[in-house]
Amino acid sequence: TTSPGVTAKVSLFLTSADGRSSTAKIIISVGSEDVPFSTINFVGKQLKNIDTEKKLSIQANLLIRSSCLMQWTVQEEGFAVTPTFDMEANSLTQTSRLVSLPGRISAKEVSANLVLKKGVLLGDSSYRVTLSCTGEKTSMQSIAITTNRPPTPGTLRITPSSGYAVSTVFTLNAILWEDVNLPLMFEFSFSSNGLFLLLQEKSELKSVTTMLSSAAEQNDYIAYAFLFVYDSFNALTNTSYALEILPNDDTTRRRHLTSIYSLLESFEKK
Repeated sequence: TTSPGVTAKVSLFLTSADGRSSTAKIIISVGSEDVPFSTINFVGKQLKNIDTEKKLSIQANLLIRSSCLMQWTVQEEGFAVTPTFDMEANSLTQTSRLVSLPGRISAKEVSANLVLKKGVLLGDSSYRVTLSCTGEKTSMQSIAITTNRPPTPGTLRITPSSGYAVSTVFTLNAILWEDVNLPLMFEFSFSSNGLFLLLQEKSELKSVTTMLSSAAEQNDYIAYAFLFVYDSFNALTNTSYALEILPNDDTTRRRHLTSIYSLLESFEKK
């Protein structure tokens, strides 16, 4: 039996019946028992430009050489400790567990998985994720991750802001949207009377011109247009615009014009 931490040289002498001999030597190093693990490998894609609105999963494979407490931590770069990051509250998996190694086994392979909830990391930031294993001593390894920021909010402009169903031509424009991860992609849609209509699939086109269906009278003829803006990593920002769309019939037109004339007369009297 060789004690931990010892390096031994083993020699083998072989002699044949006719007197010929051969010698072979091998050096054996026995690792120290108090080293929790000797290797750790993080598994998965490159952790850059992570979408903070999606769950983040990090996996690691370890070679354990003694029983230890395995623990995940997350720190924002530039801070020794990130007090606002609550591992238990922000994780969907266990962040610490005890790994036991029976005495008759010298090493064991173990997998560790960390899943962070969506929205718990700040956009456009850098973090260091560390996995440690603590027995009599502590071994650890870290991986750096960077998060993406969705496109900077611009606006959705629609002209005109009111009109008649299947008659008025509306132009929807995406204006002042910015991001470092180009190209930006724009998707336009429309909602009225409980129905959702895709006006333009995701593309680099920043505007769409179309006629729209009428809105419900019980909703005061108000319908909504939506704009979804994606960067090259599919980080998403969306905004909406309320517009008035009246039924395209003579009665509604006369009623609408009458209300406009009444409103103008009230302003003139003032």
